[in-house]
Amino acid sequence: MLIIRGSLRHIAPQIAAILEIVDEEFERVGCETTVLTSGYRDPKPGSLHHGYAADFDSEQMSEDWHDHKWVALKVSLKQRVGDEYDVVVHGPKAHCHVEFDPKFDNRLSVPV
Repeated sequence: MLIIRGSLRHIAPQIAAILEIVDEEFERVGCETTVLTSGYRDPKPGSLHHGYAADFDSEQMSEDWHDHKWVALKVSLKQRVGDEYDVVVHGPKAHCHVEFDPKFDNRLSVPV
């Protein structure tokens, strides 16, 4: 079950499109709830948290981002969301950061 802490007003359609996938992957590693922890405070200037990134957490996950569940989550989530998204697990209190960050070929100005 996805719990949204705060507002979705900062969430871009590219992030909204993967919310169900993120929740499914948290469930796959044994979490009953996934908490979206972005959008409840104003992001820093220049941050992709101005719509194109979100942080996710679960109380059923360890605070140690080296834990095998976090590693498994990162790998499986990256496979499902694809190359246009960066998936990072980091701390100090472990959480999963997902950002829409398409890679562009500067010569052609098109995503690669």
